[in-house]
Amino acid sequence: WSWLSPAAQTRVGESRMTASAPPAKTPRLHPLNASFQWRLLALSLLLLVLFFLITTLVLERAFRETLREQMQAHLEASLYTLLTAAEETAPGQLLLPLFLRDERLNQIDSGVYAYIANTDGKLLWRSASSIKQRTPPFPDAGLGAIAFSERQQEQLRYLVARNDVLWDGGQGRETRYRFMVLESMAPAE
Repeated sequence: WSWLSPAAQTRVGESRMTASAPPAKTPRLHPLNASFQWRLLALSLLLLVLFFLITTLVLERAFRETLREQMQAHLEASLYTLLTAAEETAPGQLLLPLFLRDERLNQIDSGVYAYIANTDGKLLWRSASSIKQRTPPFPDAGLGAIAFSERQQEQLRYLVARNDVLWDGGQGRETRYRFMVLESMAPAE
């Protein structure tokens, strides 16, 4: 190198350094580290799927409970509508208007059906919507409290609201009536 000028020596040295520098190697993962990363990824995906599944089930249950509460509120309102519309003409005889405020009780096969019976289970009145329906049994509901239950009838499930009422007919005369409203649970299923 002595035969080259100092400037040329510098240029040759620089080119040697740049030309001979080995390319940077990407670090390779040890096989155990790669396996750990795949297991961690698989576990994360499994937990994510499990989280979405549990969330879906909880939301569906909450939706069904809310829907059932709304149906119960509607049935309770229908029972009170029947109670306010009914008039006792004689002991054991009730008179209701031809058309009720709840339009679904006036429409045949609407999915909402109302019945009134005496304590012996004898049918005294039925809504226009229930004309094609078989008359259900009238179990004792207890005085003063609305009882809710489910019933299977004619291959359909119904939510049932029942209320036994002690009707004051005046002159110390009281008669017990059983009011019942059924609503099809088909839209809720």
